[in-house]
Amino acid sequence: NQTPVDGSLPSGETISEIPVAESIASKQPVLASSSSGYRSPVAGEIIKNYGKLPDGSINKGINIAAPKGVPVKAVADGVVKYAGSQAEGYGKLVMIQHSDGKISTYAHLNTIDVKAKANVAAGAKIGTVGSTGSVSQPQLHLQIRGADKAPIDPRTLIAGIGG
Repeated sequence: NQTPVDGSLPSGETISEIPVAESIASKQPVLASSSSGYRSPVAGEIIKNYGKLPDGSINKGINIAAPKGVPVKAVADGVVKYAGSQAEGYGKLVMIQHSDGKISTYAHLNTIDVKAKANVAAGAKIGTVGSTGSVSQPQLHLQIRGADKAPIDPRTLIAGIGG
C-alpha cells in the first residue's frame, strides 16, 4: 500500500486516513501573503477549516474553493516527493518536501504539472485546481506536516490565508 521511495507518503501513513467531509466551515478569503517564507498556493475561500469539524471528523489541512483550472503554486521551495493519484479519496495529489523538513500536500488537483524528484521554487505552478477524489466542487486540500510528520494548521505558516 506504500508508494515507492521517490513518492512515499509521510511516516507510512496513508493520505486516505484523513477524512474528507463536505461541510462548509467558513467563507473567508484566502490571500497570497507570507511572513514565514510560506505563501498561499491559490486564491479562494476556505470551505473547510483545519482541526475538528462539526460532524466530528478531523481535517488535517484546509480546503480552499477555487475555479477549476486555476494554477496551484508551491507554498515554498522544495523537492517533489510524490506526484500521482494513488491516495484514495484525494484524487490527483502532489507532495513537496521543504528544506525546513516540512511537507506540503496539495490534493484534488485537475492536472499535475510536476514529476517526483523535481526541484520547485516557491510560487511555481505545480498543477491546477480540480475536483478529483472525494469532493463535489473544485477545491484544493492543502496540508502541511512538520519534520515530525504531525499536521500543522496552514494558517499558522501562511500570513493572511483565510483572513
